[in-house]
Amino acid sequence: MTENRITEKKTRALQRWQELAFRNCETDWAVNELLERIAGEKYDDYEELDDPIVEIIDRLTEEELDAFIAEAKKIDQEDKKSDSKEETKMANKAETRIIIDARREGYGPDQIDRTMTVGELIEALQEYDEDAKIYLSHDRGYTYGGITAARITEEWIEEDEEDDEEPEED
Repeated sequence: MTENRITEKKTRALQRWQELAFRNCETDWAVNELLERIAGEKYDDYEELDDPIVEIIDRLTEEELDAFIAEAKKIDQEDKKSDSKEETKMANKAETRIIIDARREGYGPDQIDRTMTVGELIEALQEYDEDAKIYLSHDRGYTYGGITAARITEEWIEEDEEDDEEPEED
């Protein structure tokens, strides 16, 4: 009975290895690293074996088989989670819109108490997909505007500019 159970575990371990090794590069690397870690010295003559994976799995103890199967299952689950996130991201990609609520706060930049720096804006946008479109919302969503490179300008204001003005005479 014990021998049958071990044979079933070896078959399951080999199936797990095959599923993961042939799925993608990441799971292939992970499952082979796992097998090497669990097999330890049993993995040392890998290059010399005729059918290395089968022979190495065949050499594993029942405890090592259990550990390999459990860890391989975790690799599988992580990969599926990753795939699911990527699929969700791709499905939502066309629908993602970044809306910046632009409030009218003054008639000139000097009347605005607080605005973001370029660095703060870049940091805030890093969490979004780089292909997401950005819109400006005005008047609480009554009107919208887009942002284009041609509309971005740079204005240099000298700090002493206000001090250079002629004082008014009475």
